[in-house]
Amino acid sequence: MIRNMIRTISHRMLIPQILAAMTGTLCMLIDNLMIGQLLGDCELSAYGFSTPLIIVIASIGLMMANGVQMECSRAIGRGDLYDANSCYSTSIAMSVLVGSVIIIIVFAFCDQFCYILGAGSSGGDAQVFAQTSGYIRGYVPGIIFMFFYCLTGPYLQTMGKRKVLMASVITVIISDLVLNYVFAAVLHMRMFGIGIASSLSCLLAVLLCLRCFFSRDCLFRFSFRGISMEKAAGIIRNGSPIIISQVLYVLRVYCFNIMLFSLAGNDAVAALSVVNSIANLLYCIGLGGGSVMLMLSSLLYNENDKKQLRDFLSDFIRYTLTIATASVLIIEFASPYTTSLFFRYGSGTYGMALVGIRLFSAALIPACINALFKNYFQGIGHIQLNYLVSLLESLALNVPLAWFFGRLCGFAGVCIGYLLAQLLALGAISVIVWKKYGKISFSADAYCYLDRDFGLSPDHYKDFVVYNTEDAMAASAGAARFMKEKGIDSRLCFVTALCIEEVCMNTVKYGFSDGSMGHHVEVRVIVSGDQHIVRFRDDCLAFDPTKYLELHNDNDPTSHLGIRTMMALSKEAIYINSLGLNNLTLKL
Repeated sequence: MIRNMIRTISHRMLIPQILAAMTGTLCMLIDNLMIGQLLGDCELSAYGFSTPLIIVIASIGLMMANGVQMECSRAIGRGDLYDANSCYSTSIAMSVLVGSVIIIIVFAFCDQFCYILGAGSSGGDAQVFAQTSGYIRGYVPGIIFMFFYCLTGPYLQTMGKRKVLMASVITVIISDLVLNYVFAAVLHMRMFGIGIASSLSCLLAVLLCLRCFFSRDCLFRFSFRGISMEKAAGIIRNGSPIIISQVLYVLRVYCFNIMLFSLAGNDAVAALSVVNSIANLLYCIGLGGGSVMLMLSSLLYNENDKKQLRDFLSDFIRYTLTIATASVLIIEFASPYTTSLFFRYGSGTYGMALVGIRLFSAALIPACINALFKNYFQGIGHIQLNYLVSLLESLALNVPLAWFFGRLCGFAGVCIGYLLAQLLALGAISVIVWKKYGKISFSADAYCYLDRDFGLSPDHYKDFVVYNTEDAMAASAGAARFMKEKGIDSRLCFVTALCIEEVCMNTVKYGFSDGSMGHHVEVRVIVSGDQHIVRFRDDCLAFDPTKYLELHNDNDPTSHLGIRTMMALSKEAIYINSLGLNNLTLKL
């Protein structure tokens, strides 16, 4: 029952999240291509020297976004809007504070950073040093906007504003392309202009999103009172796997470069650089899927429902793998043409890059599964398993296997080692899961990695789906029968039936009338100990019954009688619109 709505939402979230994950990689490719076409080798060298600093800064933004996904989803799952707003306020304050500190430090010590990055090494070109410094000085003023842009992703997804997220991604890419040309080719500002273009593209994307965050129906509200050191620590702690992954990635690339240089010289290192660029673009499928997995698994885990988690996990893995497999087949087919964009056909470097692209793209399938499980484990409170799988797939298995097979097969052996490391990391996940489950099993129940006593017993809840008024009446009667079977007194049975009838009938009458097809209401009645709860979820336009009477208060006691009665009969009513869904919980 719950599966259908969450399934639809997760599928809708995936593509925008993949595109958002691709933004950084695409912008770096655009910068590389346009610098090469419009400027020259000196500027390309400057861009290469500055790239490590840019990656570190971008990682901080991604860390905050990852932490926000976790903290905000937990709060929404608990129905705690105050905590969600505290996360929102704290993340904005962190972006401004951390961004300002980085800007001040980098501007104060820009030349020293250039020396550290290698642009000022002995015998270095003064022009390369000047262009590296210029790019950094142009890029750094936009750091706060870049952090804001990273944060818009999880917040827009939580609010169900996927079209706005897509528009912001397109804005960044197109504006980066256009502004690079304007500043470099028209205004002749060279690398300083390229840096400014990156800053302004993030600013334009943030400005595009501002209307959502200042609208009256925005889920989040900034307040200085909501800023919390405890929340900041939670964001950093839950965002730390991104930093760990980036560090392990850099170490893996470094080790691969050393191995390949000793095996086949500069040509092998150049081939690996292209392979990594293509692989990073493909791996955005895993990054995007992982972000959705983290957000929804955390939300559903805090709703304390094992069935939801099990259904979501199995369905979303299948859906993501379908996209990943299709992408792999396309790359395998197009790999000769892709490789020829970088190297001359038939050259030794071309052959190595072609083999590398094919093997690395084949590794995408296990890599995507690993990414999904890493984020799932983190979403259900096992962040240490995220660290462990990252360590296995990026370094602990990867480097020894690459070294061993590299000695046997050269460049292809190193790539085979990468593929095998992803497969063995996936095997390690299975071993961890089976150990907790107590036996070897490929079932969704096993891979959920949940305690056996987690969540509600099926005997303690009843689900209904409402598509029309007849279903609404059937759900009302069915809920009353279910509660009566549980020994609940007749008054509470009547109250429950009345609330279900009121909410569902109003939703069918008014919510289903927007012209969209496929609307339905999902109802869950929970009887557990002293708790008597009815939870509603629908995908119609946002409607908050808890605020409706405040906004439409009049002296006629007969107006809005249904909502008045429902609110009067409930001990507590909690409403949250998240992921584009209305979520109403009544405690009776």
